[in-house]
Amino acid sequence: MKKARHALLLWSILACSHVAIAEKPKAGPTPPVPQGTPGEWVTPEDYPIPALRLGMIGTTSFVLAVDVKGKTTGCEITDSSGFDILDEATCKLLMARATFSPSRDRAGKAQAASYRNRVRWMIPGDMHAIGENWTSVLMSVDQTGHPTSCKMVITVPNLPNRSQEGPCSPNMAAPPELGPAVRGDYAGSSAQIELQQADVFTPELRERVLAPRSGYEQRGLNVYRFTVGKDGKMDKCSYVEQRGNVQLVTDYCGQARSITFDPPFSAFDKDGVATGWHIIRALLKSAP
Repeated sequence: MKKARHALLLWSILACSHVAIAEKPKAGPTPPVPQGTPGEWVTPEDYPIPALRLGMIGTTSFVLAVDVKGKTTGCEITDSSGFDILDEATCKLLMARATFSPSRDRAGKAQAASYRNRVRWMIPGDMHAIGENWTSVLMSVDQTGHPTSCKMVITVPNLPNRSQEGPCSPNMAAPPELGPAVRGDYAGSSAQIELQQADVFTPELRERVLAPRSGYEQRGLNVYRFTVGKDGKMDKCSYVEQRGNVQLVTDYCGQARSITFDPPFSAFDKDGVATGWHIIRALLKSAP
């Protein structure tokens, strides 16, 4: 995989403005002052690999607890990026790297205080690399077709921590017309729907993604076949299969031309070409 340092991470530091007010005879308390450059607390090389592969972007707002010695003792996310992976990376990096000159009270004595800021995680669409991955969005849809709950599971086969699970973010919201279309004539009060999207380069994973699911009915399937060179760029692409719900139909071959892919080494043939499949599938739970 192309290293994360080749991605562009825009790390936005919004400094709080402080107005100096002349007060006699005592000066006001001072906030914690970052030591060094806050922009170096999170670098392009810190972009979590699963987030880089899957194009996760967002802004994480945080508050740090700073003790009387200027040490960071706690981190709390005040506004999520929408991705736990990015939020957790933010706090982990800040806890390890953020140091301060401590806050001081009116008498000049060091005191515990807090520091607020945010990190903007962003990847240009033509720079992030996509390896093998499999994402499932699990939704409960009521009789009106509206989702009542949503959970996302991301699987990246070649990573030690292969699967991560969390609530759906606004970025992953399904089109409003998709729920009713997949639910169809299902008679129950709440339909359990799974939307799958996968990029695979090995036949074994492709068969696993496409395998029938016990207790589920397939309501839609789209399969695209493409080739990738050593530079990670798509060469040929074709739409090879469409079944069921037309709401899943997309112009993937046109949309994916700017993407950089990262196939496993074993997927390349002797000519340096890897064959991949992009799969989109909708499943409806038909049995308890």
